[in-house]
Amino acid sequence: MESCDVAVIGGGSAGLMAAAAAAQAGARVEVFERLPGPGRKLCATGGGRCNLTRHAAAEEIMAAFGKRGRFMAPALEKLDPPGICRYFAGLGVPTASEDGVHVFAASGRAEDVANALQKDCLKRNVRVRTGERVTSLLIEDGAIRGLEARGRRIRARAVILAAGGCSHPALGSDGSGHALARQAGHEIAEATPALVPLLAAEPWVGTLAGIVLPVRLWIRDSRPGGRRVTEGPMLFTHSGISGPATLDISGDVAVALQNGDVTLCAQVAPGLDAGAWSARLEETAQKDGGRRTLRATLAMWMPARLADTLLDRERMNGNMRLAGLSHANRDRLAALLGALPLKIRGAGGWARAMVTRGGVRLKEVRPETLESRLVRGLHLAGEILDLDGPCGGYNLTWAFASGRLAGCSAGHRAGDG
Repeated sequence: MESCDVAVIGGGSAGLMAAAAAAQAGARVEVFERLPGPGRKLCATGGGRCNLTRHAAAEEIMAAFGKRGRFMAPALEKLDPPGICRYFAGLGVPTASEDGVHVFAASGRAEDVANALQKDCLKRNVRVRTGERVTSLLIEDGAIRGLEARGRRIRARAVILAAGGCSHPALGSDGSGHALARQAGHEIAEATPALVPLLAAEPWVGTLAGIVLPVRLWIRDSRPGGRRVTEGPMLFTHSGISGPATLDISGDVAVALQNGDVTLCAQVAPGLDAGAWSARLEETAQKDGGRRTLRATLAMWMPARLADTLLDRERMNGNMRLAGLSHANRDRLAALLGALPLKIRGAGGWARAMVTRGGVRLKEVRPETLESRLVRGLHLAGEILDLDGPCGGYNLTWAFASGRLAGCSAGHRAGDG
């Protein structure tokens, strides 16, 4: 029977980082990747540019993942954002940040990041098996003994499950990792698409395709104490909305959609609620005597096409002078701008999702080593765990950090065994 010290299932960001770390610890490592080549999804991230981390303290990274973010502390202690930058610089891929926050490869090429991980594995004599789908784990007496792929049984002292979730199946994450985790007895929090465009129920949204608007977004009727609010650019598309603010709240929306349609509220200018908009309209009317039309007034603060659409939606005459706007209609327009309702009928689906919400329950994994609490020698890393963050380098930071921790832990365990 073939054998190795550490077998890594999945040749993505977390898997390749884990393989290099385990090999650095002295283990004989093999990676099993079902696609013809590793790092396919990594090459596609950030529009091909790969926002691989961000200039942020570990506390900020964890906070962005919500209540479960504290689980990440040991992994970020092992490899934090500055450590990620140093790691890739050491592999010949210097990083750069145009805005002082988001970190990319200086070349602007995601392929350079993926190639650097593969070269690090090659340098450490990691064997990468492509076109190899793992069909089952070998478990005896509560401990991992290896895996089975293409009808062959491969013995291993430790296995790292880094097969991702369900997002972008064409690039590697097809849910097969969840099936393997279930075989080991793990409970899977229901998977839903996250960081995905949303589909609008109302046709008028599609008529604004191409318009980008800075907004504040939240789900209407959500509990005030539990309300998730996102801010940033929102892009109108032919079928709905996208852009960073939309992507960041899309996971919450996808979960809520399981109970029916969801209405999002968009504050047309972040920080301006209905009262602030009402005051702004009144102040503008006083400045020029109200001679400016409604359409021209709104066009000072937003694209004219959006202004026309919103006025038509409220059945207001855009050629009306601002002075002719009644107090009631001014307040109605202000309420619309302070919380524009967007009825959502669906999410873009797995083919367009960047990450998976859901996965292996964190309570079943030791955060200090990322080893399963159920099966000794089985480690988990990356998107397969029930952790997902907003866009902007957060999820790749987790992939790299968790991969490093799982690889170090598995490598040392295999060596001790």
